[in-house]
Amino acid sequence: MFLATLAMVWISLQDFPESVKWWSRWCLMLYGIFAGFIVWQHGLSYNRLIQDVPTSEIATAAQGYVELCGKATQFEDQKGQGSSSLPILWIRKELSARTDISDTRAFPFNLFYTPVAVEESQTPFAIVDKTGTACILPNGADVIVSRKHVRYHDNQRITEETILPGDELYVVGTLSSHTSTFPYEEKLERLLNSWDRDPVASAKFDQNRDGRLSPNEWREMHLHAQMTVAREQNEFADTGQRHLVYCPSDGRRFVISTLSPEKLAGHYFFNMAIGLMLFIACLSVFAAMTLSRLT
Repeated sequence: MFLATLAMVWISLQDFPESVKWWSRWCLMLYGIFAGFIVWQHGLSYNRLIQDVPTSEIATAAQGYVELCGKATQFEDQKGQGSSSLPILWIRKELSARTDISDTRAFPFNLFYTPVAVEESQTPFAIVDKTGTACILPNGADVIVSRKHVRYHDNQRITEETILPGDELYVVGTLSSHTSTFPYEEKLERLLNSWDRDPVASAKFDQNRDGRLSPNEWREMHLHAQMTVAREQNEFADTGQRHLVYCPSDGRRFVISTLSPEKLAGHYFFNMAIGLMLFIACLSVFAAMTLSRLT
């Protein structure tokens, strides 16, 4: 919208026919109406989303579209490294450039940076609350973070937005949970076979040291193997429930943010207000121009 306004001003200063200047202003207002409506509708939909979807806890959340609040954490063995040598869970890097400021022919466009490349990580990370942990697949999400680092080099601007472990995290998306079954019998049989083939392991149960396991010694080894596998099963029970949060397939919004729900709602309300004011202002000017042209 800003660049279109500059183009309209440039046309107005040139020796073009008055009809060309009028049509440029008319097109600008029409574009402003469209842009204002899109910005307003975008802010309204996200603002209503935050207000309408209730907050759930990971362990007790219903399957489907949910809102979660917790802290960011690594997903299993995830490892990330940023330019500041800090571990990161998610990063978006934007490279913006401008022409040399001394180039007067490019004025006023050489005063502003234009994005030329954006890189956004898609590595899964996790959200944890007091009830459990859920893996997040960030692909397709609208990510809004509070941590932003900007640096300049020559006529380039590099902006990095990051999510670090321990950051407050707000997520709205589709939750899917599944429980893995523990292969008790398979693990027990595998452990017994390994002990039976290992002379050192089986010798621990050979109480009379005759080089063979009696029925009582075999039962002792079997009981010990059952206790070992049972401990593994108890440890597995703590991590057997897996939760996954990802982009809804039905077109609904997917939001990841380090802002609180209240601040995020205020962010979208501001966008909604800007879009509405732009829509009303451009519509009013558009209507006045059209009526004056008709009369």
